[in-house]
Amino acid sequence: TRRPLMLATKSTGQPDQLSQCLDFAQWAKHQEIRGKELTKLFMSTCSPSASAPKKYVDMCKGMESEMKVLEKDEDWLPAAACDVLLKYFRRSQVGSNPLED
Repeated sequence: TRRPLMLATKSTGQPDQLSQCLDFAQWAKHQEIRGKELTKLFMSTCSPSASAPKKYVDMCKGMESEMKVLEKDEDWLPAAACDVLLKYFRRSQVGSNPLED
């Protein structure tokens, strides 16, 4: 049984990235996804096309290398996976809005 998606929102009304990620990661943990399947699942959220901007490709490569470290931990923590994803997402500034912050 899946629980309803409960997301915190920013003052702009958009879902908070950390809340979204944690909900996804906690779902994956509940499904007992680990090892290489964990990396595969998280990287399914980052699949650059041949025409993708370099900063997006670099972001995905960095995330994948750190997720491969996390996949070795059988008792991985959802917060640790989200730290990896959000760190690379913020660093890359992919999808950032110059009018925010």
